[in-house]
Amino acid sequence: MQRATAFWPFLLCAVLGVGCATVRPLLGRNASRPVAEPTLNVNWLRVPPTLSARSEAAPAFSLDRPEAVLGFSLDRPKLAPRPKLASGPRQIGTASYYHPSLDGRMTANGETFDNGALTAASLTLRFGTRVRVTNLVNSKSVVVTINDRGPYVAGRIIDLTHRAALDLGFVRRGTTRVRVEPLL
Repeated sequence: MQRATAFWPFLLCAVLGVGCATVRPLLGRNASRPVAEPTLNVNWLRVPPTLSARSEAAPAFSLDRPEAVLGFSLDRPKLAPRPKLASGPRQIGTASYYHPSLDGRMTANGETFDNGALTAASLTLRFGTRVRVTNLVNSKSVVVTINDRGPYVAGRIIDLTHRAALDLGFVRRGTTRVRVEPLL
């Protein structure tokens, strides 16, 4: 009896499987118009020509670079080269000053930031370089020491401490045009 009960599920699966596997005839009800055969769409497997032309020596698809099939790249964007550190010629541009909330934090050269000191941040000048910063609006000047990196805002060449900004007279404005001259 156990053999008979195992037979019925097998038979049911076989009948259902055969029913699903039947193929429709190529001619439908209307004999003058054939029914289109189903086709397998493999366009998603093709690599766009712009990506495959990137490297002629490399295969169009590899398991090392599966993102090429999906149409995007995981490569890092190319950044502009950083300016070389110098003690060189004078610069003219916009200066800003640090927010008072940064007082007591660590600077890029390892010192503790003091908003009451005469220090500054520059992307192009070496640490320890003493520079004369002259406000081009009112001709006031101050000598500061570079001990941090910045500013990271386009168009600005130097970030000053609050005390240096007070001495130059631009605290209320926030930014000003300055000339930065390295001292020997």
